[in-house]
Amino acid sequence: MESKKSIPVEWVQSGSLRGTIFKNYRKNGKIFYTFTIEKVYKDENGEWKKSHFYSEYEIGQLTILTNKIMITLHKYEVDEKQKRFLNEMD
Repeated sequence: MESKKSIPVEWVQSGSLRGTIFKNYRKNGKIFYTFTIEKVYKDENGEWKKSHFYSEYEIGQLTILTNKIMITLHKYEVDEKQKRFLNEMD
């Protein structure tokens, strides 16, 4: 089976931090999920920028965001298990 590219399936946010969840496919066709976290902000010229560096003041936001990501990933895993179960019933 040809491997497919990972695709973003959902974004979650806490303050200026954003998590992106990606759906990925293994060579055997099984699905797994990954995520990234980035800070999104406007610079002094009003242009949107991204960063992967966080201050000690953002630890609380990171905690909230990672909890949101964990809950969202769990939802996707449950959905995939339900789809497999229903396919086996057919």
